[in-house]
Amino acid sequence: IGDHMLLQRDMPVRVFGKASPGEAVTVEFRGQSAATKADALGRWEAWLQPMKPAPAAEMTIRGNNTLKVADVLVGDVWVGSGQSNMQWTVGQTNNADAELAASASSEIRLFYVPRKPSPVPVDDVEAKWVVATPETVKGFSAVLYYFGRDLNKELKVPMGLIHSSWGGTPIASWISGPTLTS
Repeated sequence: IGDHMLLQRDMPVRVFGKASPGEAVTVEFRGQSAATKADALGRWEAWLQPMKPAPAAEMTIRGNNTLKVADVLVGDVWVGSGQSNMQWTVGQTNNADAELAASASSEIRLFYVPRKPSPVPVDDVEAKWVVATPETVKGFSAVLYYFGRDLNKELKVPMGLIHSSWGGTPIASWISGPTLTS
């Protein structure tokens, strides 16, 4: 959850986080309000009803503290994952200078998952959503960016692109432990 994030359109939206155990939490966005309570471990989740794309808006999350999340869009969210072909960046493509110069778009949001190994599944990563600019697009997955850019032009819907790739990794590192042993 953070400024510039993009939520999936036409589907219920799960908003989640951590608070004090038993703390009441309310999520407000585009006229909707969803209330919940944190469990004994302080985890909470609230669900917003499906939404259509519209201009960016602010989300408010209230508990013991108030969090304002700015510039939130609703559109399509895509995950790009894999090895070196998905890791290859826009800055490495043909005509990179021209592509980067034309890359600024407030309707394309990028999320780059850091390459940080973990022996167990994690609930969160240290990363943030950013708006597409020449600076943010340059080191982003070329395959995913061009895919999202073209869909944005064709569908006229904001795109949220989540880049999670790591070149040269063995396939086993992308499969859960229980699946590997079954």
